Amino acid sequence: MEIKDIRVKLLLVEPDYYREKTTKNHLEEYGYEVIHCTNMELAAACFKRYLFDLCLIKTTFSQTNGSTLITKIRNMNSTIPIFLLVETQADTDRIDCYKAGADVCLTEPFCLEELLLRIAVWLRRSKKIGSGFTAQYRFEKNTIFDYNEHVLMQGPIRKNLTDRTRNLMKFFMEHPNEPLSKEQIATEVWGKYNYLISRNMDVYITKIRHYFDDCPSVNLKTLNRFGFNFLVSDMAVYINGKLVKKITQNKIRVGPRHYGYRKKITRQ
Repeated sequence: MEIKDIRVKLLLVEPDYYREKTTKNHLEEYGYEVIHCTNMELAAACFKRYLFDLCLIKTTFSQTNGSTLITKIRNMNSTIPIFLLVETQADTDRIDCYKAGADVCLTEPFCLEELLLRIAVWLRRSKKIGSGFTAQYRFEKNTIFDYNEHVLMQGPIRKNLTDRTRNLMKFFMEHPNEPLSKEQIATEVWGKYNYLISRNMDVYITKIRHYFDDCPSVNLKTLNRFGFNFLVSDMAVYINGKLVKKITQNKIRVGPRHYGYRKKITRQ
């Protein structure tokens, strides 16, 4: 039932604390990474920031912001599976559920085992759309990281990547301009954290920095006694050939609670 290639990221929108805990715990037991949002506005902002594989949204059709969130998600990503969790059993509401853009509509209370099976089915289907699920991260100076092809392309130069390197790079690019602890990185990419993994991580970090030597918009910064921050001011993310996210910013997060700004210098 689990997708083993790399941890699948799910967006869970659930305002109820106890239901959120139950659903989130079951999903995490199956190896999914779950990011929880308590309201639609926070979920929309979160969807812009991260790359998700599937959305689980609790909504009622008296909430217009529920359909608004689905519209925003569909505008950014037309292929991502969207599950709606609703309390109504009326046929008209279920029809409205699909008209709003949902792929699956589950009526509460629902069977968690059924939810897990449906998620697994839709994730397998999403990996087989067209010629396959593809993820590309494009930077300036014609630098392209192709996750599926295990390659970093810089003009005519192709650099082949190991599974560990590409998964580490993908994790950084899913969390741009965000301080990440070594433990957080190791748990996500290696599956656990210890001293030997920490030292091994440093070797991979050195390789990745070398790969982006000729890309001035990227800076993999060390945060002393904490971890790393993948600082990027120019990056476009393409899923299945469609642009789903673009970063062009001057504001860069440089610490857990601090922000820095690049100053534009005008020569006279």
